[in-house]
Amino acid sequence: MGRKKVLKTYWGKKGNFQKDYNRIEKLQLVPPEGRSDCLEGELLRSASSLYYDFYNNGCMNNRSGNWLFLVKHSDLLKLNFSDLERIKDHSCGLRGDPNNDLGLAEAYEKIIDSVITFITKQEVKAKKAALKKKEKLSAKHFTPNTEDSLDGSLPDYEYPEEQGFFGDDFDEDDEFDLEDDDNSGDLQDEEEEEFR
Repeated sequence: MGRKKVLKTYWGKKGNFQKDYNRIEKLQLVPPEGRSDCLEGELLRSASSLYYDFYNNGCMNNRSGNWLFLVKHSDLLKLNFSDLERIKDHSCGLRGDPNNDLGLAEAYEKIIDSVITFITKQEVKAKKAALKKKEKLSAKHFTPNTEDSLDGSLPDYEYPEEQGFFGDDFDEDDEFDLEDDDNSGDLQDEEEEEFR
């Protein structure tokens, strides 16, 4: 019987460069909302957004703007383009399951690895700039950025008609009544009935 491969993930706080990731996170290169003022922060924001959507939401959201931003800067990051291609449809909303698709999970981990490696190298230059000005290291010492990775996007992933968003069993003729037009199942009405 073969051993099951266990993937070390940043999601599980055991990524390949976890200590570097933790240190970089403390630099606060990514603001709580909106674009980062430095390229390194926007790259981390893009990769993290894709990563989070995979592990937390199963890729249900269109995060293709983040994907396009990483593609644009793939040479800087020395990203393996096959990893970017592997996640492309998922960045547009094709569901993915980290428990059942090891290859997909590995692609996301490699992308985060590349971003962390790039930022770590850039951090050396930024520290020199901060030291020269006798300032605390911050986003302003990294590469200036004016782009928002959410400005561009690809169309949402189109599921084949026979599969649909809800999976293989979904039939468009199935009826789902989410509105309770006849008030059946309304607890307040049921309580009033019992009272009468």
